[in-house]
Amino acid sequence: MIDKEKLFNISLNFREGIEVAKQKRLFHPKSCLYRFPRACCEHASSLLRFYLKKVYKIDVLQVCCDCGDNGTHAFLEYGNLIIDITSDQFPNRPPVYVDYPDDFYKNMKFIQKHDFYDFVEEVANYGNNDFRAINLEDYLMIIETM
Repeated sequence: MIDKEKLFNISLNFREGIEVAKQKRLFHPKSCLYRFPRACCEHASSLLRFYLKKVYKIDVLQVCCDCGDNGTHAFLEYGNLIIDITSDQFPNRPPVYVDYPDDFYKNMKFIQKHDFYDFVEEVANYGNNDFRAINLEDYLMIIETM
């Protein structure tokens, strides 16, 4: 099991890759990452989940929760740890949160969890479509800037 500090550093590095790619306007025109971190939690979490699995062999779950008046929010779960690289889209939250659930997460209403999704394998097996193309292109742009 990877320690919390290492997981934080990996997540921070990935987020910084997103920020650099955003500044350089490298993302697919239909990608939500142009407005990162606002309303990008599901997409960014999915890309980080793919990175953690492929590069570090770390299995995480993607979690979606209801935040009441703030809509929904997606983040990753590794054992009892929360990994959230879009936490700062909410007031008084850090850009990257890797820790045990605090009151912010404890007050959310659980909706669902997803395990690993390999969009690269889907492109190979089922061909390309806009969704798969955006995932793959965004991921490659992030990796290129890291």
